[in-house]
Amino acid sequence: MKYIMLIILLFSPLTFTQSIGIKIKQPPFNQLTMEDLWKVDLKNNYERTIYVFFKSELKDKAGNTIAESVVDVFPLEAGEKSFNPADALNYKGIITYTSKDPVYKLSVLRTGSLPPGDYQLCVKLFYTGSNQLVAEDCIQQTVSSISPPVLVFPKDRSELNEEVFVFSWNPPIPLPKEGEVEYEIDIVKVFEGQMPEQAIQHNESWYHADMIKTTFHQYPLTAKKFENGIYAWIVSAFQSGFTLGSSEVWSFSINRK
Repeated sequence: MKYIMLIILLFSPLTFTQSIGIKIKQPPFNQLTMEDLWKVDLKNNYERTIYVFFKSELKDKAGNTIAESVVDVFPLEAGEKSFNPADALNYKGIITYTSKDPVYKLSVLRTGSLPPGDYQLCVKLFYTGSNQLVAEDCIQQTVSSISPPVLVFPKDRSELNEEVFVFSWNPPIPLPKEGEVEYEIDIVKVFEGQMPEQAIQHNESWYHADMIKTTFHQYPLTAKKFENGIYAWIVSAFQSGFTLGSSEVWSFSINRK
């Protein structure tokens, strides 16, 4: 009898679950995409390959299901594996929008991210054959409306004649709680008949700098000197490679006599 009880203990769901794990990769600050349903880290502490599949479920703050996903059976070798969207597609991963509210799907199509709100993402890993639940994980993620950087100096449509220029701006709001924010500044010359916004979109950069870690930037003395004329400038904010927003386009003019 003791021998039989030992066998049952060794192969109990608890022991099995401890040997296999799944953990959702936390999305970047203020970001949540459909592909995040497929971004997980897997663990197999057995010394053999096992076959598993997993399901994902995305819910809103009220607990209403927005989308579901199923990734078909795949081999999980011993050790750890980082599972990504490409893997999911290889194993017939399918995402189904279950919410009747079109705002979620439209937001993903237009911006790549879900609209502002509080979300819960859960994943469940199952053992093939018995369909036994062996591991699960849930995270909470908030997507907020972010105000983009706001330009401060030089003022829009101001006239300058200085030799040393310091550009400054205010950061996006709210700032990420984790991760460093970096900025990118782009300055272009505005030609006759152009609006500043058109110049930013179509003209070659007069000056460009990225990976700026402060909310000001001194124009380098070694950079190309400004000629008389009108210039447009814009600042964009990034965190971990994701865009947090771009400022309005402002202009300034150089008029040295």
